[in-house]
Amino acid sequence: MKRFLIPLLAALALPTAINAQSTYLTCELNEKRSNNNAGEQKLRGGQIVTVPNPNSKFSDWETMNFIVEFTLNEEDQKGSVYFPNNGVTKKLALVNFQSESIIISNSVDSNTKDVFDISRLDGSIFREIEFFGGTMILEYKGSCKKAEPKKTLF
Repeated sequence: MKRFLIPLLAALALPTAINAQSTYLTCELNEKRSNNNAGEQKLRGGQIVTVPNPNSKFSDWETMNFIVEFTLNEEDQKGSVYFPNNGVTKKLALVNFQSESIIISNSVDSNTKDVFDISRLDGSIFREIEFFGGTMILEYKGSCKKAEPKKTLF
């Protein structure tokens, strides 16, 4: 009986390995708007800084169709993004899983900020891109749904 009981207790007491699986999302961004005069670059103290333009306004939302596919891993907070329209895949700079949303940064450099915010509650997505330190802003919105991984031989 001891031979059976000790391994059983050890199996129950020791933590088991977590099976980390990737999450695949297909997102359709179907509305966009822009603010081409959100800020101005000025020279201050020998440095170029972006100063917000209080009189700038966003354009009206317009219809569009743009697909983005994400592969995300919650355990290691990493992922990649695939843009089917031009066939480009990029490793994501930051993936932050929160209880109600997933924040994703796809920023290219210090002058361009590209952030996706995906709701874990209703699947809505909001993307904001700031160019030249915020002098021009593009916003997109749409919805995401889970996708199945592609079946491959290897």
